[in-house]
Amino acid sequence: VQTCALPISLLNNGHAVQVTAGNAGANRGKMVVNRKTYTLIQCHWHWNSEHHVGGKQYPLEVHCVHQQDGTEEAPLYGVFGMFYEVSDTANQFLTHIVDHLPQQSHRRLDASQQPKQQADGFDLFGHPMDSASGRRVAASSIVSAFSDPLNFQDLYNGVDLNHYWNYEGSFTTPPCTEAVDFYIMMEPAPISEAQLAKFKAAIGWKNAAGNFRPPQPLVGRTVAGCRTVGSVSSPPTPFVKSAQCPDQTAPLVLQAIMAVLSVQIGR
Repeated sequence: VQTCALPISLLNNGHAVQVTAGNAGANRGKMVVNRKTYTLIQCHWHWNSEHHVGGKQYPLEVHCVHQQDGTEEAPLYGVFGMFYEVSDTANQFLTHIVDHLPQQSHRRLDASQQPKQQADGFDLFGHPMDSASGRRVAASSIVSAFSDPLNFQDLYNGVDLNHYWNYEGSFTTPPCTEAVDFYIMMEPAPISEAQLAKFKAAIGWKNAAGNFRPPQPLVGRTVAGCRTVGSVSSPPTPFVKSAQCPDQTAPLVLQAIMAVLSVQIGR
């Protein structure tokens, strides 16, 4: 595993707290899934989780957004997702940023807001944008003074990477582009109550109980995974459709370069 320090930017765009990786040259963050190679763009956090497992919603979820290489004209994306579960143990990766999370006033963007040209979505770097024109809007993103290098390997340290769910979906903020492969780890990472409280305070959206998009219908799609999860509601209904799992003799392997998620999945 090669490690090298890369700077990051930590910002709050009014919807989420986000870390943007300083990708450059040989140090560009990569995610490789079978024969698909992606380049890391940014990681952001949702309070509460956007994915539900058997009807359960986790208190926090991280999405690390990547663009598939060679799809510049018609971009395709891959998202590495991971849940957090409250624990007596603080999350070591989050300890680096939790006291530097930028805060601002939070409210939903709507047509009544000023200025005249309003943001109604976000680009891949978390910049507010007007979805009709595709242009960035001068807006309210707040950038933290924190820019220390981060080891993104610590983000998923200790999580079982052999078990995950995969499905085709869309981004969960406008314009909700439908060109995304999600890879959601089954095992959650720990987060302390104090850390979670700081994320909730920074993200805001208290009246909406968090900055998550509600679950969407599968509409015939299959969620591939290594186990079937029953709903916590009654009567029980399957949430995840069982599909062929990756060959566990060639397991999911994550190789991290600073600010890198590199995924090798064998079948």
